[in-house]
Amino acid sequence: MNGPTLIAGLVVVIMLGLLIRSVLKEKQSGKCGCGCSGCGGSCPHCITPKVKERRG
Repeated sequence: MNGPTLIAGLVVVIMLGLLIRSVLKEKQSGKCGCGCSGCGGSCPHCITPKVKERRG
C-alpha cells in the first residue's frame, strides 16, 4: 500500500467511527435520530403524554 491510500483509508475509518458514536449517543439519550419532521410522530419521544396514556 502506498501512503496516500493508507491515509485516505484511515480518514474513512475515523469518520465512520465518529458517525457510529454519534448515533449510539443519540439512542442512549432517547432520541430516535430520524428527525421529528420525518417520523410522523411514531417515535417514543414524539408521542405526546396523552397518547402515551391511551397506549397504556
